Formats: sequence, structure tokens, C-alpha cells
Amino acid sequence: MVSYWHWHSIHNSFETYWKGLLSHDFSRNATWQEATTIGADFARLSPQLAELKAENDVALLVSNEAMDALNQFRPGDTQGNIYNDIFRRFHDALYDHNISVDIIHDVNEETSRYRALIVPGLYAADDGLLTRINRYIEQGGRALIGFKSGFSDENVKVRTGAQPGILRESCGVSYSQFTLPEETTVSSCRADIDCSKDNQAELWMELLTPDSTTRTLLRYQHPAWSEYAAATDADYGQGRAIYVGFLPQKTLVSQLFDVLTSGLDLRSRTSAYRYPLVVKQMRNRDGNRIHFLFNYSGEPLEFISETSGNALLSGDEVSCGQPLRLKAWEFSIIES
Repeated sequence: MVSYWHWHSIHNSFETYWKGLLSHDFSRNATWQEATTIGADFARLSPQLAELKAENDVALLVSNEAMDALNQFRPGDTQGNIYNDIFRRFHDALYDHNISVDIIHDVNEETSRYRALIVPGLYAADDGLLTRINRYIEQGGRALIGFKSGFSDENVKVRTGAQPGILRESCGVSYSQFTLPEETTVSSCRADIDCSKDNQAELWMELLTPDSTTRTLLRYQHPAWSEYAAATDADYGQGRAIYVGFLPQKTLVSQLFDVLTSGLDLRSRTSAYRYPLVVKQMRNRDGNRIHFLFNYSGEPLEFISETSGNALLSGDEVSCGQPLRLKAWEFSIIES
């Protein structure tokens, strides 16, 4: 389905400026003219683009229960949908690095098809969900788990054991103290994580104590809190869990994800390029891979093709290693 907000722009009330295809004068315009090509484009491209299926092997867990709970018990004086802000920080970091994800609402037997799982701000969750996350990791999954996860049950009653609650088993870390990160940065404990920029600890900070076999990835830089870990990395069963005790900047989220998934050849990693070149991949009904390449910028973008195939919009053949150019806001579709 392709839909648009309105056929024409309405003339009064709250949605006056929620624009439609036609403006308030009902006249044909550039937006309408572009929309008139959709039918012909569908007729021409449907044999290649119909019945597309995603093959992502990275999942991002979203929870309405955690959202309601965290928005009720906000860190500090934050405003708005703070759970959404946390969720988007993790999602956008992956999006900018061309890691495609499935959004899931539960962890169950089907989750085993994902090689990596992202769990941001799971503040309220029942014992069963947390146990299933542990089992997913134990059976070979890799998980990046954000601060406040596991803290309270489904009734928003804080768990009485060491935090992060049941997730302590898989994450190999504990804490009982937390504070607001005023003038606090983080430093890296390993060469493949660069904290020289974007090192601000934001929103919340848990004072983490890793178990003896758990590796410290990041440490707080603060006169009072430097002895505590800010992010840790633990092996659990056949899998691995990284726990982050604060809200990282996007560049740091992506680096932590790279550490978590080191050695994995992920289908979800659609390109070595970064935003503003956004690359999505799907499989069509003939079994061919469809590559969508978007230039999300107001400037032309030149890059080297990472695949060979047929450019469906132009009909040109494309070779791997061939220089390509997208105009501002232009996109290309390649079938390989």
C-alpha cells in the first residue's frame, strides 16, 4: 500500500498545515505531478519489487510497558517521551551505520533466528521476559542491553535483588547506586573503542561493578565515580552480553555494537558506507537481492558500488567497484 496524508490540504482547524497532494487552492502542482507517475512505475517495476522479504538478523526490542513506566519515572527533569528518545538513540545509531533491524515486541523461540538483539531501556518487564532474554544469550545470541533494563517488574515494582535484576545473570555486572551524569564523560578501556569525541555520559548513570570474569569496556571520568564501569562485556553460555549504564552518543552506540558483533557476518549490515548514503536490502520472489540506495542529503554523493546487477530505474548494468553518483535526494534500485 502507498498512502498519502490527504488528497488535498484542509482549510481549517488543527490539521490546516498538514499538507496534502494538492495545496489549499486545489491546483495541480509539482507534488501532484510527481504522484501521477506512481501507477506507471508500479506496472514497470512490480515484477522485480513485488513480494519483497527482509532477511534481517538483528532485532530491536520495543516495550509499551517499559515506555509507560519510564515516562512516569523520568531521569532527572527530562520532558516528553523519554523512552522514545532512548529507543531512537539506539535505532538511529544502527540506521546511520546501515544496520537494518526488525522491531520485535517479545523474546521467544523465534528470536533465535536473530544473531544480535538490542534492548534499550527495558525498565518494566516480568520475570519471564528477562529469563527469555538470558536464555537467548545463553544459546548463542548476542545482546546490547541499555541502562535501567530489568530494574522493575511488570507492575513497576523495583526488584529487591542486585540490579539489573534477572539480567545480572547474563550480563555479569551489578550495581546498587546511580546518579545523574553532571559533567561526566567516559573513557575507553580498549583500542577498538574511540571515546576521544562524543564521550558525554547522558541522562543517567549506573555505577557498575563487573564480575571477576566480565570485561570493562568503558569507565566513567569523574572525580567521585572513576572507579566504576560505565559499560561491560560478558560471556554467558554460548553468547555474549554488553551492558551500558548510561545513554551513549550515537557514534559510541555503533562502536559498542561493532564490538558485540565482532566476527559475525551479518545480513543486516547492508553496506560499509554510512549516512547520508542509506542502503536497504530485501529478497524478491525470484530469489534475487534488491538493493535500495538513498542519498539523504542536499548534496550529490559519489561512492563505489558494492554490488553488481541491473539498475532498475535506469536499466543500466552496474558492476561491483564501479563509481556511482546520486544527485541530491536521489535514489537507485539495483537487482543482483
